[in-house]
Amino acid sequence: MKLFNIVNNVPLSIRPETAYGYIKKGGRIDGLAGSFYKVDRFVEKPDVETAIRYIKEGDYYWNSGMFAFRTDTIVTEMKKYAPEITEMLGKSFEEMIVQSYRPRRMLSAL
Repeated sequence: MKLFNIVNNVPLSIRPETAYGYIKKGGRIDGLAGSFYKVDRFVEKPDVETAIRYIKEGDYYWNSGMFAFRTDTIVTEMKKYAPEITEMLGKSFEEMIVQSYRPRRMLSAL
């Protein structure tokens, strides 16, 4: 049974912090060794009052930004959501730098 493809390593939130996003823990995923939970919601960098409330509630964790995934999973997702980056994966470092810094049209001019 395939339950998930990308796992976020979430540290315990020990104090209110406004520099991090928060992940609210959802329901437990049974049948796996360890403690795995679905994500109920993500909140980007709350104000201090909200961060204090999250710590008191106990179901919110800092979003560490550290992820674990299989290579084929991340490449598939990148092809879908970031095709320009995916195209550069097979290129040399020098080719990536040249392509990344080529002149682009400004979005505001569209």
